[in-house]
Amino acid sequence: MQKECVHTLPHRSKVRSLLPHPNLPLLITGTTDGDVYLWSSTNFRLKKIHNICGLSRVRGFACLNEPGRVVLAQRDALSVIEIHDEEEKSGTDSNNNENSISAAD
Repeated sequence: MQKECVHTLPHRSKVRSLLPHPNLPLLITGTTDGDVYLWSSTNFRLKKIHNICGLSRVRGFACLNEPGRVVLAQRDALSVIEIHDEEEKSGTDSNNNENSISAAD
């Protein structure tokens, strides 16, 4: 089977971790400068960038059993972030389509 690159996701620093969200069409990436990127897994467009970790690099992610909750591992801490599909809350408003994902720590 031949492997090929489907899409390259641009980041400002090296990617340390990747997590496909189990319930939303979303890829979550974490970088060495502490940024968490939320990407659409259907069209690979960037939804949001969050600097949840300050300057602490992202070491990894894990999904919790609660829908929308993701654990973010850093060098000296763990954070729990909630990711919501705002499109689901407000219907399919075309003005809301590009940035339909939000996260809170």
